[in-house]
Amino acid sequence: MLYIKVQKVCAEILRGNLIKRGFLSTEDKIIRDDSYIYLPLNEYARENIKSLSGEGLGMIELNKTASYRKPLPLDIGYDLFGNIAIIDAKRKMLNTEATRSAGRKIIALNPRVTTVLEKSGPVQGQFRIRKLGFVCGKRRFIAEYSENGARFVFDVRKVFFSARLAYERARIAALVKNGEIVAVPFAGVGPFPIVIAKRAKPSSIIAIELNKAAWAYMEKNIRLNKTSCIHAICGDFKAVADRHIGIADRVIMQMPTQSMDFIEPMLKIAKEKGKAHVYLFCNAKKVKCVKDGIRKELGSFGYRTKFIFERIVRTYSKAEVEMVFDISFSKVG
Repeated sequence: MLYIKVQKVCAEILRGNLIKRGFLSTEDKIIRDDSYIYLPLNEYARENIKSLSGEGLGMIELNKTASYRKPLPLDIGYDLFGNIAIIDAKRKMLNTEATRSAGRKIIALNPRVTTVLEKSGPVQGQFRIRKLGFVCGKRRFIAEYSENGARFVFDVRKVFFSARLAYERARIAALVKNGEIVAVPFAGVGPFPIVIAKRAKPSSIIAIELNKAAWAYMEKNIRLNKTSCIHAICGDFKAVADRHIGIADRVIMQMPTQSMDFIEPMLKIAKEKGKAHVYLFCNAKKVKCVKDGIRKELGSFGYRTKFIFERIVRTYSKAEVEMVFDISFSKVG
């Protein structure tokens, strides 16, 4: 488990900063000794390890008794999906001994990891799937992943899954009020609906997914987590919204490349007064323009918009970030 070691006097300030950036693990306990506090980090923090180390923070791997093990290698980035690690290697490093060496090191540092793969192509197609190459370990592609008290299984070759949204899933679950009806389009294998069902008390959750493979894994994960309040629908969001008009108190628009293309079905499936969480890629210097665009789009359908909260979910490129905007909206007249 990856922790930041910090002197007690600085721990509370650092903890708050980690929460704001979505780096603090919600699954692991904070550890204390006579002089230091050890703050647990999540998988998203691992992906931003270089920016953290650049701030001079001491990151170490601890075992269950909190004794020092090894520093984490910073020469290559990777995603952790429970038993599977996926290396984000540069193209010139694909299928090389350097990548295989890094893969063996990842397995040595992460006792749960038994398989290391590498990203061998960009995210492509309607279902946002990428090609993966085998690096080392067991030749296996079924991930067994846990976060926020929930468990998930899925084939990393057939579905899109982002461990980097673990904090967002916990944050939104904390906002859901008892008895709410929540709509989750683009639900994938079910991380948003299942974490909400585990951590809040919604009346029901409508989870919509077009990818049949992802929908099948979502059904399996619903059973695995005993979250019977989730109604998983395999289908197109626009068509589903036409059949479920005005039912949702809250809609989670978690498709940052296309959320603005689905504002109309979002408003259809929601009640006349509702809330939404809209994820979008945008230029970090043009956030105000993006907000104006959201307000204008909802206004074109006769809705008034209020922005409640916003944050950078992650840095996507030098100029572009993924943002989330928490909004409330109401029908005018």
